[in-house]
Amino acid sequence: MEGRSFVMKQNEEREVTHEQFRRLIQSSETQSFTVVADVDGRTLVVDGCPEPDAEILLRPLFHQRGRITVDRFDGQEPGRLASVWLSRYGLLHALPSPVGTMILRVAPYESLYRILIDSAGLQDTPALPEVDPVGVDRNNLETEKWSVEATKREACTRIVQRLPDQLGEVAAALRAAQASLVNVAAVWDSPTGPQRGKMTWISTPAGLLTHEEQQRGLRIRHELDAEHPGWMWLRLIDRLPRANDLQYWQREGETDGA
Repeated sequence: MEGRSFVMKQNEEREVTHEQFRRLIQSSETQSFTVVADVDGRTLVVDGCPEPDAEILLRPLFHQRGRITVDRFDGQEPGRLASVWLSRYGLLHALPSPVGTMILRVAPYESLYRILIDSAGLQDTPALPEVDPVGVDRNNLETEKWSVEATKREACTRIVQRLPDQLGEVAAALRAAQASLVNVAAVWDSPTGPQRGKMTWISTPAGLLTHEEQQRGLRIRHELDAEHPGWMWLRLIDRLPRANDLQYWQREGETDGA
């Protein structure tokens, strides 16, 4: 394969069940499964190595330099909205399908932000009035609470009590439990060493409340901020692999003849 042509083949994809997906990830980490196939019975991995016709797709997973996950907790079963693996070969992203399977696709680096915006549902986020951040109990932002409907409603009720009148539409959505907790987490290797980033927000039809930690002496104050979607997105980008990280991995791929 010459140049970076395989990185740019966005039509390369496979469909897998959740069990096949789990086996695939485990195989990339421990080589514990002899054979992993997709829903059509086509072999993906044998003895911990991608098959030739799946190599284009799986190289970012088996040679990953970073990973980003997007999870949603809305009182039901926790939902993985997206998993993205980053490498010198481009990126691989796994998205849930309408029929309950996972779609694996390879994509160029330039697709990263669009994948995250779409999977996290940030396309048309309403802007909220500018208000001061409000302090909240960290327990009301725990994923365990937002994974069960009853405790999610309890958390929403407690959060509503802290919101100012200007956020009336958000408060109404929370009272009706029309809200979900979204977590974006990233780990990656950079030229300066391992890096981590994370961002959490509450998503409602009326807008987003982002979670921030503020150091106050020896204590940490947890706050929710009704931030403009544009500023919120910029802060999220700052907690993800930087452009120079992606460029560094890309140069590695070109050096290797990938």
